Amino acid sequence: MSNKEGPASSSSPELDPNIVSKQKDYADPTARNLVKKEMRLSDRQATNLLSDKIPLSLNLETSTQPLPDDLTSGISVQDKKNLNSLPNIDSKTGRASIPSPKNYEMFSIQVKDQAVDKVIDGVARTQDNKAQNQTTAVSHITANQSGQIIGIIKDTDVSFMDFSYMLPDGYRLQTRNDGDFNLVSEAGEVEGEIEAPWALDASGKQLPTRFELVDDHTLRQHVDTEGASFPIALDPSWAWWLVTAGKCAVSVAPLLATGGSHSCTRTETDLCY
Repeated sequence: MSNKEGPASSSSPELDPNIVSKQKDYADPTARNLVKKEMRLSDRQATNLLSDKIPLSLNLETSTQPLPDDLTSGISVQDKKNLNSLPNIDSKTGRASIPSPKNYEMFSIQVKDQAVDKVIDGVARTQDNKAQNQTTAVSHITANQSGQIIGIIKDTDVSFMDFSYMLPDGYRLQTRNDGDFNLVSEAGEVEGEIEAPWALDASGKQLPTRFELVDDHTLRQHVDTEGASFPIALDPSWAWWLVTAGKCAVSVAPLLATGGSHSCTRTETDLCY
């Protein structure tokens, strides 16, 4: 991967203070708290079971709409693309998307056949479309800019969960022996990964689990539920290596927005390539 310097970051356009409601904290345990509620865990159980599994959430008010021109006037086309390529959670599907710090292409995953029923500080809760509440999920962008979806299986007859994924044009997933998947570019470079999955039950027991590539757009996570205490939590986590491997520093300051408004900006962006 290239180590050459990218373009210097530019300051973001100022917002009228009337547009901005308030700036959120950079990261918080929103996703962890939602999973705690879904699994009916006590505070102590949640601390013991979830603190090392579910990172803090990047606290962003998300929008899948481009920034209006009046907020991006006077900045370069590339910087405008940067501002429109924020990590985001789709407010209808729960799809979590993270941009490559190299070329701003999106790497996205969502739970198949689920829809959002609530969004809290950019963290989405989804449930199965049949409204039978057999499975739910919590989708968020972590504080280190990885994507994570924590699936919750509540029905004893369910032993897998399907995730739809979207890769940039020319990219593919490559299976690794350790259960991870590499994200490989058209040039054959490994630029990201889907980490080996984990699964645990309501008592904290680790459950055998594995991924299966069902087709070019579907990743299935199988879980051995024999003897398990329900509900069960499971997870795919994914990231661009340029972000998480420490090969360059990337920071995203909070996105500022009013409720229901697409008027938003990012106050600071440091990218290197």
